[in-house]
Amino acid sequence: AASQTYRKILLQRWQAYRKKGLKGIATYDRGDGKEANPGEELRKATQDSKVLTQYFPELYKALLNYPSPLPVGAEEKFFWLNREVQSRPTAILVHRVMLRMGTGELILSRQFYAGHSYNSNQLTVVCLPYRDGSLVFYMNRTFTDQVAGSGGSLKHSIGNEQERDEITKLLKNLRKAIQ
Repeated sequence: AASQTYRKILLQRWQAYRKKGLKGIATYDRGDGKEANPGEELRKATQDSKVLTQYFPELYKALLNYPSPLPVGAEEKFFWLNREVQSRPTAILVHRVMLRMGTGELILSRQFYAGHSYNSNQLTVVCLPYRDGSLVFYMNRTFTDQVAGSGGSLKHSIGNEQERDEITKLLKNLRKAIQ
C-alpha cells in the first residue's frame, strides 16, 4: 500500500492530467540533467497511430488536445493499478477510453504515470468490421530509458520478441474464448 505522501503525489499527478492533459504530465528527473517526458511520449504514440487517424479522427484530435471533450459515445475511466514490475511493486495511473462507432470499436489505455522501470505506455485495441467478422489491431507503445545506450538495439530486439510472444498467446486465448 502506498503511504499517505505517495497517495497525495498520485492525486496531484491525476489532477494535473485531468486539468492540462498531456501538458500536465510531469517529467521524470533521470539525473545528470536528463529528463524523461511521458506527456511527449504519449503524444508521439497518438500521432503515430494510423488506425486512430483513419478510423477514429474525432477521438484522435480529442486525445491530442485532452482534456477537450471526447466524441459522443466515448466512455472514459481513470484508475490506479498496483502492479509488480521487474519484481517490485509500483503504482500506475491509467486513463482508459472506450468508443463504439460505425467504423469499429476501440479501447485505448494510457499509463501516464508509472512508479519505476518505464516512463509511459499507450495500448490500443481496435476491432474493425471485415466481411463476416472483424479485424483486430493491437498496438502497444511502451517508453523507457532502460534500453538507451550501449546494446540498446539488442535490448529492443529482445523486448519486442518477448512482447510478441506474450501478445500472440493473449490473442489466441481471446479467440478461443469467443469462438
